[in-house]
Amino acid sequence: MRHALWYVGVVFLLTYVLDAVVFMQGGLRNPQLFAVLVGLQMLIPAAVAIVFRKWVSKEGFRGSGLGLGRKRYYVIGAALILGWLAASYLLSAATPWLQLDTQFHKAQAFLDMIAEKTGKPVEIAMPAFLVGMFVQTAIVGALLGLPAYFGEEYGWRAYLLPKLMELGTAKAIVLHGVIWGLWHAPIIAMGHNYPGYPVAGIFWMTAFCVLMGAVLAWLFYASGSVWVVSVAHGLINQGNAYVATFLVASVNPLLAGPVGLVGLALLAVIVAVLVVRRRFDGVVPAALV
Repeated sequence: MRHALWYVGVVFLLTYVLDAVVFMQGGLRNPQLFAVLVGLQMLIPAAVAIVFRKWVSKEGFRGSGLGLGRKRYYVIGAALILGWLAASYLLSAATPWLQLDTQFHKAQAFLDMIAEKTGKPVEIAMPAFLVGMFVQTAIVGALLGLPAYFGEEYGWRAYLLPKLMELGTAKAIVLHGVIWGLWHAPIIAMGHNYPGYPVAGIFWMTAFCVLMGAVLAWLFYASGSVWVVSVAHGLINQGNAYVATFLVASVNPLLAGPVGLVGLALLAVIVAVLVVRRRFDGVVPAALV
């Protein structure tokens, strides 16, 4: 537990210092720099975990989930995440809190921007464009961004969570989710994920991280691999970015979408099913390869 406390302290210190730099450089008003620095932030949990494994806790890397694990969980994880994303948006679209861009104005604006830059019209049917962008943004983007997503997963799921397991499975999963959520606090306060809700957004993100952290914890131990949850994490971020960029006209971020009330309610159902089916029973670090 001592190593877990030191680990959290070092990760938060490095992250919050980096976020202070992001804020002083304009935050979301400087989107290119914001994206780069947030990408660096995602690497911090793994970087610190590697240093701790090597020189602080000195446990090495065996049994930390670096193997490919049980292959079927790549499919199970991807199907679960994409299904949850789709359900979150479709259910949200049935409420006043989210309007889909049914006329594809945002997608057309993107095509017009490309045409303006290249000097020639982009001749592609809208369905083909949307499918192509889904593959490029959600699937390819998740794979290309794997180092960043590994950065979070190897820190939170592969290093911190097993250290907390001495508290008991339920307490460990909830606590590591709270820590994961509060780690996001500075960028949430800057308007990331919940624009216009800098304080409420922190509470909402923490709730999201507790619930999604439980799902990813199960997936991590069930698969025995940090790569499975890294891919799943990538699909969460990239899939959400795709829909938000091309298919959503307006949204109340606290109430609708994957990180809003609708998405959180669906995650709560998923976690409840996992609990009822006793999927968290007997999860131990020794299950990892």
